Amino acid sequence: MNSIFGVLRSRGASVKAAVAVALLVSAAGAHAELPEWASGIGEKISGAIADSAAMVGPLFAAALVAGLIFKLVKRFTNKV
Repeated sequence: MNSIFGVLRSRGASVKAAVAVALLVSAAGAHAELPEWASGIGEKISGAIADSAAMVGPLFAAALVAGLIFKLVKRFTNKV
């Protein structure tokens, strides 16, 4: 890591960029396979989000329509 940092600094790279590149290069070899419980958690979360959207979606649509109706009724009752 020190040699990568030194080479980047000698070529005029900023300290932040040199540190970022050195950390990325050193972290590339640290990749490991996730455990089974961690690899399946994304599917569980996406399923929970889909279920929540299915429950809340109709309520949101109903509230939007009700607000539109209230606005239109208020507008047309002022004209009468």
